[in-house]
Amino acid sequence: MSYSKILAPYNARVKDQVMRETWGHLAPNHRQIYEGFILFTHTAWNKIEPIEFEFKNLEMSPWLFEQMNEFISKKELLKNDGSFGVFIFTGKYQLYNNGNYRFSGKIKKVKIKFNLKK
Repeated sequence: MSYSKILAPYNARVKDQVMRETWGHLAPNHRQIYEGFILFTHTAWNKIEPIEFEFKNLEMSPWLFEQMNEFISKKELLKNDGSFGVFIFTGKYQLYNNGNYRFSGKIKKVKIKFNLKK
C-alpha cells in the first residue's frame, strides 16, 4: 500500500477544513432552497461548460462550482440526442446536511439565430 493511499483520508479532512476556513462564508446553507438558472453549452468537441449562472441569495463558492459542473456534465441531461448548442437549466438547488445536493428543474435548448451574411 502506498503512502498516498494511507494519507488520503487525512488529506481529504485537511483540504475540507482549509476550504471551510477560507471559503466557508460562501458555502450554501444546508437544506435551504435556492432558485436560479445555469446557462451552459455542449460544444462540438463534446465539452460541457457553464457560461453564466445565478441563484438568488447564493454567492459563488467552491462547493457550488463543483456541484454545478458535476450536474451539467451528466450527459443524460441532454437526452443523448447528440445535440450541441446552448442550454439553460431553470429551477432549484439544495445542499443537504450529508453533503449531497440536488438540482431540480427543467433544461431547454436555447434557440440562437444568427446571420452569416454581411
